[in-house]
Amino acid sequence: MSEAKKELIRLIKQQPSDSTMQEVVGELAAYRVVKQSLQNMKPGGGVSCDEVARRIREWFDEAQSQSQQEARNVGGQAGIDTAD
Repeated sequence: MSEAKKELIRLIKQQPSDSTMQEVVGELAAYRVVKQSLQNMKPGGGVSCDEVARRIREWFDEAQSQSQQEARNVGGQAGIDTAD
């Protein structure tokens, strides 16, 4: 039997006997997310704070640009001058 199957069986057996299928599946999903997160924390397996900050700035700039473009489009359709 594969290690993955053994691990799943162990996790299922740890659940209370009155657990619903939805609860068990939720626990398995949560376990998978935590396990993946821990693996990402290993050296070289994550994203640096500087990279996170860069990505957030990039997403913010893109969202702001899109928002401004949408405002110009709406303003233009309404005959409003939205030039900066």
